[in-house]
Amino acid sequence: MNVPVNAIGIILQSFGDERAIEATYNSLQSQQERESPSVNIILWCTNCSGEYVKTGFRVVQSKCTFLSSLKSSLGLVTKFKHIILCKAGVVFHPNWIDTVLQKKIKYGDEAPLSVLGIRLFPHESLQPGEMLREGVHWKAYDHKGEDRAVHFLTTDLCFFSVDVLKQIVKLDYDIPLDTALEGLWISFLIGYYLNLTVWKIKCAEVDCIPRITSDAIPQTFYTHIFTVKWPKDICNPYYWLRNESTTVSRNSPALLWEHGFGGINMPIEPASETDFKAAAAYGITVIRVGAMCDSKDMNFLLDPTSKNEHGDRDHLLLVLPRLKKAIKKATSEGLKVILTMSDLPGCPFYSSLSSPNSCFWSSAVNRIRAARFWGVLAESLIDIKSSIMGYDLISEPYTPKDQNAGYFDDISTEYKEELYQFYTTALEEIRKYDKDTMVIITTTYFASPRAIDMLTPLPDSNVAYSVHFYGPPQLTFPRRFECFKSLSLSYPGSVPKWRKNTSERVEINFQYLYFQLETVYKWQMKYNIPANRVLIGEFGTCREVIGSQQFLTDLVAIFTKFKWHWLLFSFRDEEWDAMDYELGPDLNNMLDRGAHPLFLCVAKHFY
Repeated sequence: MNVPVNAIGIILQSFGDERAIEATYNSLQSQQERESPSVNIILWCTNCSGEYVKTGFRVVQSKCTFLSSLKSSLGLVTKFKHIILCKAGVVFHPNWIDTVLQKKIKYGDEAPLSVLGIRLFPHESLQPGEMLREGVHWKAYDHKGEDRAVHFLTTDLCFFSVDVLKQIVKLDYDIPLDTALEGLWISFLIGYYLNLTVWKIKCAEVDCIPRITSDAIPQTFYTHIFTVKWPKDICNPYYWLRNESTTVSRNSPALLWEHGFGGINMPIEPASETDFKAAAAYGITVIRVGAMCDSKDMNFLLDPTSKNEHGDRDHLLLVLPRLKKAIKKATSEGLKVILTMSDLPGCPFYSSLSSPNSCFWSSAVNRIRAARFWGVLAESLIDIKSSIMGYDLISEPYTPKDQNAGYFDDISTEYKEELYQFYTTALEEIRKYDKDTMVIITTTYFASPRAIDMLTPLPDSNVAYSVHFYGPPQLTFPRRFECFKSLSLSYPGSVPKWRKNTSERVEINFQYLYFQLETVYKWQMKYNIPANRVLIGEFGTCREVIGSQQFLTDLVAIFTKFKWHWLLFSFRDEEWDAMDYELGPDLNNMLDRGAHPLFLCVAKHFY
């Protein structure tokens, strides 16, 4: 058989299911009809009763899988540059192979690609009898999720360079015959010996991909890799910290608010207690939870099927032990917790970003319902009140007028009265049960300091006023603006003021940041608000931005000058690693943490 230079070998693994084989084969035919590379199919059948005859197939009958037989079977694929290894039954949509080849260009020719992936979380050695648990020790990523680096691929559908397979064979390392283990072992060899990164790629263009099972990582395998200290940050999660011990903070929430703090945003249910310990080891005392994980961090407190406040209360009381358990874990490491919500009962702010959030602004009933939710939560947490730094009522409210506004557009104050009514009612509901825990209210336009005039001070000395600072997003969130990708943007520097007219630009430097935040200071002076009642609830920038370290440094300097509290966004967010500063400025690094100056420039100011 003459094989073109750019040919791809398909190793179609089957246990004899002819319907599954047929489905995959038929979908691959569409690849051949387009300008795709030549596709050559090898049917690797481990349980075939007889030879399966189909034009275009080469059939190999074996008692072992392809990877388990790699040493003896590599000769079958040496004529190809790449191979796709997949289970029979996977259905390819048109042009899928072309799409994946583009991913190979992006991540490098040697990088193995997989449509499913597993990431291990940092944690200390398992205790005797302790089992690996999904969500605690590891996490699975499915084929519909965005591209990301992972530790393990799966053999359901993956893409290899044949040169990498040749390197693996030279390692003289036997891959177990167990099909459940082969993906783990091949990933270990790739990461530990070849020092290559496995990429899980987004592949919504394939069907019949199974979910990774809860027992995906056998104990014996995990024990082996832990013994050889791979991956390094999994087995020694504090290796970059000078001080691994945790000093439990004796400061009360009241004292912290009085004297000042810098802290972080992080998930309420992190990968393991290691994340809380690491935060404390950096000197952090205050964490804000509820705005992480794509703004779904604490959405388990809400029942989307609930129609009224009685249903909201019943559901909240049902899941309350889960929340308390997480708060107590944080408290055990000396961390105080600010609770916020991105969605509220009956008011899905972040679950419906694509449409204006009118249900909150147009309905006084919905606003009262949301306010009473906070009252129930405060009543329910009164027994652990000493752990609670504050109730941040809405993380980043936005009005229908804010939905399509540009960053430099004027901010509407049309819904100021409705916002004040909600904050007043929520404060009253909380104070029925808790007389002094700080209540935090936030500006609209996604908590922009430019919307500070939307806030009317409340008649309570234990209310804090909050804004978030990311501006301008053209610079701090470059991946969200396709029209600016071709421009070289950095801090300090200039950014286009408008999306459709990139010629008009605005200088972004220390003076610009100061001017933007000075509007908050002037509002504070106007209403005689103490500096220790102003909170920067979130601030940050994507870590790949040129000058990101200076951007963070300048902002902390301004917060310090105004004597405000602040909370960096973010710390170890599994869904948004673009602001996971321990990973450094290289966006392709999603796994290896370290003492990067990008994080330490802020961490040295925790107090």
